[in-house]
Amino acid sequence: MPTSSASGHSKQSSSNVAATAAVEETITAVSTDDQGKTTVEQVKVVEGKLESNPKRSSVLKPLLTGMLVYALLLLCFAHLFVVHATPVVWHEITGLTVLVVVIVHVMLLRSFFSFVGSQKAPVFIYRDIVLLLLAIFFMVSIISGIAFSKVIFKNWLTFPGDRAMWRNVHAFATSYLLLLIGMHLGCYLNKFYIWLSEGLAPLILGKAYQQLPQDMAEAVKRAETLSKAAKNVRLALSVGLGLMAINGLYQFFATSFFYKLINERKFAFYDFDRLAIFNVIDQLSIMVLAMVISALICRFLLQRSVKPE
Repeated sequence: MPTSSASGHSKQSSSNVAATAAVEETITAVSTDDQGKTTVEQVKVVEGKLESNPKRSSVLKPLLTGMLVYALLLLCFAHLFVVHATPVVWHEITGLTVLVVVIVHVMLLRSFFSFVGSQKAPVFIYRDIVLLLLAIFFMVSIISGIAFSKVIFKNWLTFPGDRAMWRNVHAFATSYLLLLIGMHLGCYLNKFYIWLSEGLAPLILGKAYQQLPQDMAEAVKRAETLSKAAKNVRLALSVGLGLMAINGLYQFFATSFFYKLINERKFAFYDFDRLAIFNVIDQLSIMVLAMVISALICRFLLQRSVKPE
């Protein structure tokens, strides 16, 4: 059940406070738990009523922007593993675009690396190992891709060995890269669930739930409603990811993906009888399969990290 709490302090003017003067307080109404219950933010109370914040930004724009960015990145990554979906030049341009995005991503989160070594819990060790392997295979994929480039870097740079060798290295590295991207995302799947469910819940319920409540009773009641809506969103996400993971498991065996991992198959599977978007979705499903498995591993390790009282 959601819990609510309130804390406050009064602001007094420098002059004497008249009996009719408005009393202002800052209170915090909370309805949250570890499963992503909704939190009612800190607000100002004037004469016993919660005061709306006119500068409060709508959740719609940042939520939709974030969802669009994530969707485009996932489709972009998945597209890279379907080399026949577009001309080679677009494959190389997409690869370079992803490189730029990853560099920006690392720069924005550079503070994260300052305390990586200090986190000793099994779940953090697992996360860091996945991140290290992801970085290694990503760099190998980029270097090998440049080494046997057919358009952009052709005849620009000279690498030891022949193009066929670098093509095999690229196929081998990108196979693991697809899985490692999913495993990396799986480490943060629970946070993504909370972010998306808490963002979508008020949008689904309507404009009234995007505004601040008028009093504490309404805040608690609204928090309970938002919590139920968020739970339904997480359930829908779980069903969607589950279906994609099942398709990913099927594609893993149907396309002999395992043989790419042991370097016995040198080419990327592509079904020319299907639209390119379906081939991309199949590769994305394999990524989602790795993401779901990784999320389950993180959950198991996190439970093991909790010391019984």
